[in-house]
Amino acid sequence: MSLEKNLDLATPGRYTPFGVVGWPAEFRRAVKANLGNAVVESNVMKTSLLCVASWLLLGTSCFAGYAITNGDFESATVVLNDPNFGFLDWSLAAPGWGHSPGDSTDSVYYKNIHIGWDQWFLLVDHNSNQLGLSPLQGNYSLAMKIDGGGWNQNYLTQTCTLPLDVGTISLLVSAGSSYFDVQFNNEPIGMVAQGDWRYSGDISRFAGQTVEIKIINQSPLPQPPDFIPGYIMVDDIRIEPKTVPEPATWCILTFGLAVWTMARPHRRRY
Repeated sequence: MSLEKNLDLATPGRYTPFGVVGWPAEFRRAVKANLGNAVVESNVMKTSLLCVASWLLLGTSCFAGYAITNGDFESATVVLNDPNFGFLDWSLAAPGWGHSPGDSTDSVYYKNIHIGWDQWFLLVDHNSNQLGLSPLQGNYSLAMKIDGGGWNQNYLTQTCTLPLDVGTISLLVSAGSSYFDVQFNNEPIGMVAQGDWRYSGDISRFAGQTVEIKIINQSPLPQPPDFIPGYIMVDDIRIEPKTVPEPATWCILTFGLAVWTMARPHRRRY
């Protein structure tokens, strides 16, 4: 039996949790009012806890630092293994990334490039380089040049496991969409221009899978007189989730539902 009902039944000679003597009507009304306030405070506390839980569950993204390793190339460390020309080991210049095979791809070029038909990779920073390139964002980008003879594909590669709620892959590329290709397990991903060198493509069908990502240079073969064109720059490669409401939106919805629940008329049983 509820406390409020016990108060109502508290009459002289009847047993209650407060004894056998009844309580004045004014006291019973005051106690009921306080009980109502306690219920409201309890509901507010539950709502607050729900908001916090929603923020923790939805505001903390598993995508931070997840799936793609060193997608922005900011983990580069410039330690030249040839002080006269400037070569960098892959483990220092682009940790986490693999690359296409070729005669000039064992190292990453820095400042200077290889003149010739071979494909190459160049770490671009804010120091001057032979091509006059600057990073697309941050401190570093990676440039890649196709094989001038068209014999070998020029690509970056990385293997990763995708989250279950994966949505898109997004990256910056210093070229039009016809100059590069993105593949997951050798399956092309349709990339759509978003503006400011940003492209994205739907990869939700690969959710939960371990995939090999390839970013392939599809530039036309170098043409006379300089034979240099045929390179692209890439940066800020991201794996992004499906679009979901912001954590603040979930909290507002949860709070609104709780307020609606408290505002519903309840049948008083005492």
